[in-house]
This record gives sequence, structure tokens and C-alpha cells, in this order.
Amino acid sequence: MVAVMIGWVFFSQTNFSALGHYLGALFGIGASCFADTTALYYLKTGLILFIISILACRPGLYRRFRRLIQQKPAAALLINLILLALSVAYMVYNSYTPFLYAKF
Repeated sequence: MVAVMIGWVFFSQTNFSALGHYLGALFGIGASCFADTTALYYLKTGLILFIISILACRPGLYRRFRRLIQQKPAAALLINLILLALSVAYMVYNSYTPFLYAKF
């Protein structure tokens, strides 16, 4: 995952000085503390999504959902639509661009 994160830096920066500064900041070079106010803000706003993601990765929840699909397909469809609406709402709230080349 670290290699992927470093690889994305090469796409996002346009000159070598900015590239070096960004890579240094990525590894904490020049940082005064472990987490600043911006990092704490992002941690606080993304905490609910982080907890939901951890719970959704559990194998027991997956087995229950597979059983729900077999027994009540309409309920499973409704759950998927609710999750889709929540995902879109979260992306709009954070004004996140999910596309790599939206900046170019």
C-alpha cells in the first residue's frame, strides 16, 4: 500500500521540487508533531465511515447478508440502495473527486 501511495504522488505533482516536498511530508519530514489540527479534523469526520468499514469487513456480517439475499431479495436490494445513497451523500459532503484525471 505504501508503494501505491508513493506512486500516486508522481501523478499529482507537476515539478520535482513539489514532488520532493510532498514525499517528505508523506513520511513526516519537517513535521512538528504526530498529528496536527487538520489531521485530527479528518480523523474526526471520517471516524464513522472507518467504523462502518471495519464492521462491514467482518465475515459474520457477510454470511448474514448472503442468507438475507437468499431469503428476502427485496430487503437485500433495499439495503444496497441505502448504502449507495449514503456513499453518494458522503462523497458530495466531502466534495471528493473519485476520478484520477479530474484534475487534468
